[in-house]
Amino acid sequence: MSGLLAQFSVSNFRVPSGTYIAMDAATHTYLNVLNFEGPGGSVVCSVGNQLGNDIWNVVPTEGHNLTIQSYGTGDFLSVNGGNVVTSTTIYPWGLVPSTNYPYAFHVQDVKSGHVLRVANNVNGAPVTLVSYDDVDQNQAWFFVGKEPESN
Repeated sequence: MSGLLAQFSVSNFRVPSGTYIAMDAATHTYLNVLNFEGPGGSVVCSVGNQLGNDIWNVVPTEGHNLTIQSYGTGDFLSVNGGNVVTSTTIYPWGLVPSTNYPYAFHVQDVKSGHVLRVANNVNGAPVTLVSYDDVDQNQAWFFVGKEPESN
């Protein structure tokens, strides 16, 4: 991730746009598009498969929000009927710094104010939306820079 990176402010923190894996701070599992499903696909946590469905492009939008796009499917992290899914439509997310884990964030659905959460470290555990609770360690996510591997 060299060169000039566009940066944007979210919750008074500067986050560069780029390609990341998103790791839950409590479970050490990774945000994942289940089986590379297309639009409407389930978003789960995985133990890490080293494939594109664990990798996400994070890009700023207007109003200091961001989009989170699956590197493996090209679909966007989204919400439909209260479920965390993928979509072909850009969806706005925000980041709220965690007070429990330095450098970690709560990933907040801008529309509802709810945040992403994974309940346990079981491979395939669903990612859900819940009310923000800074004490809940399963709501904190690290964004770790990841250079996609070429074949």
